[in-house]
Amino acid sequence: MLAGKRFLITQPTVAWINGSTVATFELSKYLQESGAQVTVFTWVLDSPARDLFADSGIDVLTPRMRSVSVEDFDYVWVHSQVLPQEVLEELPGAKELPMFIYLHMSSLAECADERPFVFGIEESIASLSLFISQRVKDAQAPYFSSGYAGGFYCNPAPDAFAQIEARASGEAPQRALVVSNHPPIEVVDAMRILEDSGCQVVFFGESGDEYRLVTPEVISEYDLVVTIGKTVQYCLVSGTPVYIYDHFGGPGYLNADNYEDAAYSHFSGRDSESRSASELFEDIIGRYCEAAKYQRERLTDFRTIYTISSVFLDILQSLTERSLEPPEARVLHAASSALLVAQQRFQSQYEANTLASGLRKESTRLADAEEQLRQAWSDNVLLQGQIESLQDELTAITDSRRWRYVSKVARISDSLRQLLGRR
Repeated sequence: MLAGKRFLITQPTVAWINGSTVATFELSKYLQESGAQVTVFTWVLDSPARDLFADSGIDVLTPRMRSVSVEDFDYVWVHSQVLPQEVLEELPGAKELPMFIYLHMSSLAECADERPFVFGIEESIASLSLFISQRVKDAQAPYFSSGYAGGFYCNPAPDAFAQIEARASGEAPQRALVVSNHPPIEVVDAMRILEDSGCQVVFFGESGDEYRLVTPEVISEYDLVVTIGKTVQYCLVSGTPVYIYDHFGGPGYLNADNYEDAAYSHFSGRDSESRSASELFEDIIGRYCEAAKYQRERLTDFRTIYTISSVFLDILQSLTERSLEPPEARVLHAASSALLVAQQRFQSQYEANTLASGLRKESTRLADAEEQLRQAWSDNVLLQGQIESLQDELTAITDSRRWRYVSKVARISDSLRQLLGRR
């Protein structure tokens, strides 16, 4: 069904290793491995995410690289309302339009790009609008016409996660993985306590021990994962116990009582109380076996719900052909301006974040250098004190009667040596 099909996937930035970028990468790779032709369009392209796509041979374009035509594709999968300007301009005159699928990935008010801010375009051209959870759909409902239908694409995991053999779970975790670009201090402290109890802990994330893609090989090395968001699905389909907690808080381990509420908020941890480090540690240890049992019992269900091959083809089969009436010229002009503003915003935000990251690194480097200078100064003061002490000892020796006597004997010895040398 996918072989030979032409997909355009749009994403505002391909730079950081974060949720939406990884979702773009995983979908692109799935389509590519299924025989489809995939092109990714983005406004910002940079490493480390750029390297993920390049290493997999996935074609990624920016507005400066080359233009695309709406007639080049069978499907256009849209993130954050992103459309190439030329695609928008070609809508009225295109002989054949692809099917447009819009995906919405956040319910946060500050993530304005996740809403249909290009007024009138999504509803007029989309064959289907998708949401990663019911919470996101509920938050976006006011932006759509009454009764507008939509489906779900709940951050499914690549099939390879369902094919790994989860580590055997004992009475307590032996190797724990924390996946977060923003771990709160209580998680960091709880993991220190967990380490003190004999469990090895590794942090994945922008400020962690490693900053790279979480793969099935990575997950298979751990018997506990602490995280939120789309990493949760990796754990659900692999049978790896997952503790849901991050900067929003979280419900902790999943069970029959909290699963529906957690899934409603795409496992983001929202609407949960924060906990102290000691409370987190005690809960992680105390309910570990219960959580592992629950996930084992629901493993088949989770693999049906959250593996990409189980959900993507169903989405395509649910699409219906639409006889599209091109939006009015004034709507297209407004949409073009809105997209240009959004592009400039994402590019400026990326530059600002890159600058801020550089400043943080430089600040850390300067702080380290300051500490080294402070230590060197302290060492110098100590050394100077030792030198002065040795000088005092030397002065005391040279001023002593014994030193004067030894000096006279040494001079007499030198004189005798010289006299004997002349003979």
